[in-house]
Amino acid sequence: MKLRVVLLIASMAAAQSAPAQEFTTTRGVQRVPSLDSLGTEASAWQAAREAESVLSNLLLDVAVNERERSALMAQIDAVAQKRKSEQAGVDKAKSEFDELDAKYKADYAAFEQKKVEVEADAARQRAEWARLEPLPSAQRDWATVERVNKWASEITARRLALERDRDALLETHAKVEAARTRPEAAKTEAEGRLAVQRDTVLATLAKHSAREAALYAQLKQAVAYMTGVRSALLSRLNRPLESSPPFDEAKQRLRAFETRTRK
Repeated sequence: MKLRVVLLIASMAAAQSAPAQEFTTTRGVQRVPSLDSLGTEASAWQAAREAESVLSNLLLDVAVNERERSALMAQIDAVAQKRKSEQAGVDKAKSEFDELDAKYKADYAAFEQKKVEVEADAARQRAEWARLEPLPSAQRDWATVERVNKWASEITARRLALERDRDALLETHAKVEAARTRPEAAKTEAEGRLAVQRDTVLATLAKHSAREAALYAQLKQAVAYMTGVRSALLSRLNRPLESSPPFDEAKQRLRAFETRTRK
């Protein structure tokens, strides 16, 4: 008999000394009794009420967390859209340079072709004059002389036009070289702007993820605790328990979080 009393007292003392569980929310620290200490139906009901309070407060924090997460996802989407916009600007600068460069190359090729044609024509004009020049004046066909002289004047005019074309090409070449670095410069500037935005959002997201993990770890712990409390109650009652909205919502939120983080 004495042994039974001693064991009962020891069991009660162990239950009373079992450490309480703590949950920290934005509304403060809440303590619930250890599952081992729920020796009576009344204590189990009290623990259930306290667990529902903990779950309700944690769910309020979860709601705030979800709003913060949605805002962060919107910022991430905004950075992605900004990247597309910046890339469009880079592509535009590259396209404009390619167009300017292609036109310069085409104009330069046309200039070189004209120069070859003028020089070939000049060579023919000189050859024609070389046949006329040795002849005495009386033996020269003056119509031919006038034609060859006019021909020489035309060649001179074409050479002057080529010089103007060359000057224009030099100006265009300077513009091409000035524009050559613009696409890369635009890309570097865009990446710099995006890096600041991206790093800021990622840093905020990292902090949020750490807080989120801690929050859902507590929610998981609270769900496990409530499961234990309801099991303790079921073992003492001859009827099913009524549903607990905070408990049901907490389980649903927890499943959604675990599904999302497994992806």
